[in-house]
Amino acid sequence: MTSRIIIFFLWLFMVLAGVAQNYPTQTRELPPVTITEERARDLMRQLTDLDAFMHAVGIKNIANDQRLEAFATGFAERNQIEAFTIGYIDSDELWPRVFRNIRLKKLNNITTDQLLAAHILFIPQDDGYTVELKLEGKTTEVYELLELTKEEVNLIAKETSDQQLGSTVYAKPKEARETVVSAMIAALQRVEGNSRVDNNGDDWVVDSEENVSQGGSGSGGSDTGNPTPSDSTNQISPDSLLIVQARLMTELITYFDNEIDYWLLNNGKGPLDMEEIRRLQELPSCLPDDEGQLERIQTALNGLVEDVSGFLTSLFETEDNQETLDEICQDLDTTQESLLTQLTEDELATCEEMLCEYLEEEEVEYTIVLRDDGEEIEAGAYVLITAEPEMPALSVEAVSESTSEIEVKLRLKIEYRRDIRQDEDYFPANGWYETNLNEEWEIDFGDRIRGGRATLYTEIGESRDTIIFHIRGTNPTAQAVQDYIEEEDYDDTWFFTRLIRQESNYIHFNNGTNYGPEWTDSQGCPNWGPPHGWGLCQLDLLAGGQRPTAQELWSWKANVDRGYDFLTGEKFNIAEVHIAGEMVAVNTWNTANPTDLVEGHADQEEGNNTNSVTYTYASSDSFDFDWGDLDAGSESFLDAVWIKSYNGNSRGYYYRLVAPTREGEKPEWELRRTNIHDHNYVGAVSGRAE
Repeated sequence: MTSRIIIFFLWLFMVLAGVAQNYPTQTRELPPVTITEERARDLMRQLTDLDAFMHAVGIKNIANDQRLEAFATGFAERNQIEAFTIGYIDSDELWPRVFRNIRLKKLNNITTDQLLAAHILFIPQDDGYTVELKLEGKTTEVYELLELTKEEVNLIAKETSDQQLGSTVYAKPKEARETVVSAMIAALQRVEGNSRVDNNGDDWVVDSEENVSQGGSGSGGSDTGNPTPSDSTNQISPDSLLIVQARLMTELITYFDNEIDYWLLNNGKGPLDMEEIRRLQELPSCLPDDEGQLERIQTALNGLVEDVSGFLTSLFETEDNQETLDEICQDLDTTQESLLTQLTEDELATCEEMLCEYLEEEEVEYTIVLRDDGEEIEAGAYVLITAEPEMPALSVEAVSESTSEIEVKLRLKIEYRRDIRQDEDYFPANGWYETNLNEEWEIDFGDRIRGGRATLYTEIGESRDTIIFHIRGTNPTAQAVQDYIEEEDYDDTWFFTRLIRQESNYIHFNNGTNYGPEWTDSQGCPNWGPPHGWGLCQLDLLAGGQRPTAQELWSWKANVDRGYDFLTGEKFNIAEVHIAGEMVAVNTWNTANPTDLVEGHADQEEGNNTNSVTYTYASSDSFDFDWGDLDAGSESFLDAVWIKSYNGNSRGYYYRLVAPTREGEKPEWELRRTNIHDHNYVGAVSGRAE
């Protein structure tokens, strides 16, 4: 069989090479050619390289993409320049060279001089292909109509290639289709400039995301038409049909794919002309008029193209299919670029039926298994953020006895809605995580720490499943918090640890393990205090009217970071601006009365019998006011103003100047130790251990 396939390939190569090189059809004598055995083996390797053959053939589908064709139609109408897209593998290997020459010949046979050739070049790499774009005007008139130089057009193509395609390597050309089509449209858009409407104002429209739609006229794309039998008398050996069958089914799969693309692009849109309506109605009969189902079928079609031989093997498990397809392919003219268009209506219907039966979704039984660190957990379970903090090691798997590669779509939502919170995060952040049956998804949370109610959504075919469970937190030790503060150099503010003790007593999550599912169930959830404070630092209304983020609720480290920034940022500024304003009045008095200076307030001890701090009128390491040297064992009234500002300055700043009631009266410092609730916050913080 192998020798017959090789003979077939030799015959096919000679025919294609003749087409590509435009050899004369009359008989002529050729001189004998001698090649080395090594060269002969290399040619034989290239000749039987099925992947290279399929890749070279398949690139035509990219160049003929409906979106490119649609844009090219509008481009021609708007600019009086025909845009012809051509794709090929830029290689001197046998099959790439043959199909490149065929397509270049087709390009050269276009008679119009007003032609812009849009080349899509697949450059072979060790593990696939990179892609480059090239735009080439046939004559100087093309560049004149575009009002661009040849160099400028070349630069547009190169810049677009670099920006949108770069050095990405695609294992197969089909994988690059979406990116390449978008890049080529973008390049043509840049060439064309900002104009996107034809002279009638209603033909082709390209939006900012390079999506092409039709505003009112046009042919609506191509279809298979009413194919007729080939007139060819070329008979293919039954032992050499595999390649032909692979070509035919690849064309059929691509046809299905294109028709789905067209349906998704145009269904429900309008106005449509009769040609477009007819094409929508001719969606292959087995395909559903449902967007979601069509998208899933399209995914399955992509898988078939990537493994056509596997598809044929499965197809031929039914003996009648192989016999029927053998009979159909036996009479096809393989020298023509398309095999599908040679089929009769009955043959096309038969092939469509084979593909449709294969695409019918398999009824499978499965179980969604949710795991925490490898251990299976049930719906309604509680999993924990670690004290580090780190998210639980969650994974999901759709477990089934089926061995089919059936697509599974997964997405996790985590929400928290206690008090005024309306937090909601998705993983992945955009779209679904797509995998297959019996393949585990290890949920990647990145650097996000989230807790609350977790809802796992699953889609498998038409089936929808949800699993609800809950995420709670684990408190760090007080020593761990202190160590983090020291590591981050937050201890440069001497009272920061005391302030955290006062705000939360080093409790970030409410203690207890009697977890509950309701928003009012607090155990294991972030420590809340009125009016809307959260966590170790009781973050509430922050700078610029912001509220703490979900990260700052569930990550104690993020909470400490934000608390320190808030304290040393906005709250420090409040204290500094207040004292600066008071010092204007002090300096004004002192300048006018150099022998009767404003004196600082007497020292004030704050705290309790266990811990206390004495505040005095002296400078602080944190402020630039020169109030004299600070005695050991004391702290500045400036810091007391700062501390009270963190909690709020109702009833006035801790250290403030009493404005004179009569002109010429000397101002004096006073202490406002409590707030409107008679709470001495400075005293409370000062009474805490460091």
